[in-house]
Amino acid sequence: MGESHPDTLSLLSNLASFYSCLGNYEKAIELDTEAYEKRKEVLGESHPDTLISFDNLSSYYFDLGNYEKGIELGWEAYEKYKEVLGESHPNTLNCLAGLALCYFDLNNYEKAMELGKKAYEISKETLGMSHFTTISSLDNLARIYWKSGNYIKAIKSKCIEYINLFRLIWKQ
Repeated sequence: MGESHPDTLSLLSNLASFYSCLGNYEKAIELDTEAYEKRKEVLGESHPDTLISFDNLSSYYFDLGNYEKGIELGWEAYEKYKEVLGESHPNTLNCLAGLALCYFDLNNYEKAMELGKKAYEISKETLGMSHFTTISSLDNLARIYWKSGNYIKAIKSKCIEYINLFRLIWKQ
């Protein structure tokens, strides 16, 4: 199929993800940068697959310990997602939730709470309470509540999350 075929680029991006799971963030960045650049060339800068590669790069930089670059790329990815897919698209909301977790990891609970609440509220309103993105956002928010010392809200959030998970299971 060739090195620029979209399926080849998906495999390259997946390989980057595997390296990230192994903790080799330098290799993940190298491979996903290549996937991102080629996707930009072949698919265009606004294609959802191109945006996913760009978003992944922000995570890899953050995981590598380059927090400033990771957050900078994360915000850029979020803005691109909003522009291309809209604010309520699951990819956009997952990116926003990812930014909340970055701030959470840096112990900036106020910013994490602000972004986590926004991701959850938009997801709940547009995707519904039983959508995986909504449940994931609620889980993130519960962790932020817990870590910031708001244990009652954390427990309530977890209870709602489990109820939603049961609803999803029963639908299948």
